[in-house]
Amino acid sequence: MRGATPHGAANIPVPSGEALLGDGYLVRHDTSAGALLLTAFADGTAATRKIGDLAAGDADLRGVTWTVDKFGGPAAYVDAAGRIHLVPSGAATQPLGAIESDAGPGPAATGLRPDAGSGGGAGQGWA
Repeated sequence: MRGATPHGAANIPVPSGEALLGDGYLVRHDTSAGALLLTAFADGTAATRKIGDLAAGDADLRGVTWTVDKFGGPAAYVDAAGRIHLVPSGAATQPLGAIESDAGPGPAATGLRPDAGSGGGAGQGWA
């Protein structure tokens, strides 16, 4: 791996251009060649392969004719005939983690408090 960051991650050179980042990979449209390229880097090295053909040109078509699943699913693109293709990245995905959590209001937020003398039966125990 090239140059480690202060957090232990690695700096891995990847191709430049219009790209979308997935979990352990990126996909970019080579507009001069009309190719959709996937670069996997989860193992610490960058390995690029062609996954599809798109129209050549200068238009930025990210999110229009191609996209990625940023949580580790496949890349997806629409070919010239209008067919949808799903291409597995082949990159190892990271373990799942909580992105967002909402436990709702607790006793402090609602003004409710436990009632120690209620006996704790169903529907009881809160004053």
